[in-house]
Amino acid sequence: MQTSPIQSSLGLQCVQSMDLWQKALATLDDDLKASLDFKNSTKRDILEKTLKTAEEKKQIALKRRWKIKIKNKEVVVRDVLEKIIKWLDHFKAIGDIAVQYDQAHAALPWAGVRFLLEVAVSDTHVFGSTVSGLETVSHLITRYAMFEQVYTQRATVASPGLEPLLTGLYTEVLTFLAKAMKYFQTPTAVRALKSVLIAFQTDEDQQLQRIASQDAKLSAVAILSDAEILNRLQVLEGPVHRIADQTAKYTETLKDIRYREILDWLSPIRYIEHQKRHSERRLQGSGEWLLNDEEYLNWQSSSASSIFLLHGMAGSGKTTLASAVVDSTLRQSSNQGSSALLAYIYCSKSATEVELSDPAEIMRSVVRQLGVSCGTQKTVHRAVLNDYERRETEAKLAGFDVARLSLQDCIRLIIIITGADPATIVLDAVDEVQPKGRYELVQALQQVIRDSSSVVKIFATSRDDDQILSLLTNASTLRIGAESQQADMERFVQDQVNRAIKSRRLLGGDVSSNLQADLSQALIDGAGEM
Repeated sequence: MQTSPIQSSLGLQCVQSMDLWQKALATLDDDLKASLDFKNSTKRDILEKTLKTAEEKKQIALKRRWKIKIKNKEVVVRDVLEKIIKWLDHFKAIGDIAVQYDQAHAALPWAGVRFLLEVAVSDTHVFGSTVSGLETVSHLITRYAMFEQVYTQRATVASPGLEPLLTGLYTEVLTFLAKAMKYFQTPTAVRALKSVLIAFQTDEDQQLQRIASQDAKLSAVAILSDAEILNRLQVLEGPVHRIADQTAKYTETLKDIRYREILDWLSPIRYIEHQKRHSERRLQGSGEWLLNDEEYLNWQSSSASSIFLLHGMAGSGKTTLASAVVDSTLRQSSNQGSSALLAYIYCSKSATEVELSDPAEIMRSVVRQLGVSCGTQKTVHRAVLNDYERRETEAKLAGFDVARLSLQDCIRLIIIITGADPATIVLDAVDEVQPKGRYELVQALQQVIRDSSSVVKIFATSRDDDQILSLLTNASTLRIGAESQQADMERFVQDQVNRAIKSRRLLGGDVSSNLQADLSQALIDGAGEM
């Protein structure tokens, strides 16, 4: 059967890619090479087996509610394994057309990943740091498979210098895998020695640093100067999309009246209306700088539950940015099935909606959003339903209304709900909560972060406030400055000036283009961080 030009081109790419992995293997000493001796394995065979192993380990991590401490952060193992699965799926997509050209050594790094997933899971002392390293390695194997696919199909100025850098990176990756495999192949009694364990973990950290250094060199040479690579990376390395657990049923479907009773009991906060209002007010493109901010993206992609605090002076656009985060998360959910849970609240000292400044009411709304579906299914998490039915029975016996959830009740239910499913919680204007209430709210959120078995990401905004900053010393923080929001400010000023001219509120609408530009610039210059 004849091959198409595309298949031939990709086949050449595969051979070249495999040559680089083989060149990298040739640079290792015999001892490390022996650790990487995988025979009779095709690329497709290894990819499928590695994917199956990662899925199996993910289910184990989910069942155990497994969290490990890495650099003072509680990392959710299930989340790390889901990332490895993501990279495997992407890698398969890159190489699908070229399968007929594969040889056994193309599967070398993935075979190492699979072996370590198989054996390391039983060694809880070191599995955490090793699986985190495997996620890094899986990411880079996939990233540079895509990278090679682009560069080997066209001649570029940077291409001649890429081969030694790629080979150098692959050498460091294989070294990481070989050393880890060698460690796990030693007798358990030897591995259990504290000195051996510490030496391995230290060497592992140093090896990951060498990998990061080589990756940085490659990026500097090619990625930053190549639009096609950048576009592909945006797709490959886009925002992390966490998914809910589909292996167990945690909800019950209710009839309309029963469903409505539980909604009314939980919370009256009209969060959907609030989001719609703030979203409609946001100008197109506003908030994009935050969604692409490196610190924000690192926080979002981390496998540790954590809080991100965005703060700034009054009028700096915090609510607009919070609405952009919510909309971005909702878009991801609409594009993917079984998305992670989402709850959002716009706190306020509103006299007509006093619930928006009350910590208990805020947390009740979070329970409602995480524990009750708002779609056509009308489902309620079993833990929430059980709690309501117990209180309902007690209320009937005593002749009272159904008792509402306390702050501690809300914390308990949120931890149960997020035990199997990751979640994102967005809280805008935490400073609108009274000082005593802020402490209670932050303490509640921190307990959810600490005790939930899944990844819980909490995005909060606030004015510059010493109390809030002191309560969130462990949070990732970003202050809104004039430079970061320059584009948003220009967009807002130009929109307002245009509106004033069109409505004849500014000089009767008789404004030249030069005057309009001067007015806009003067307003921008005078705005500062507003």
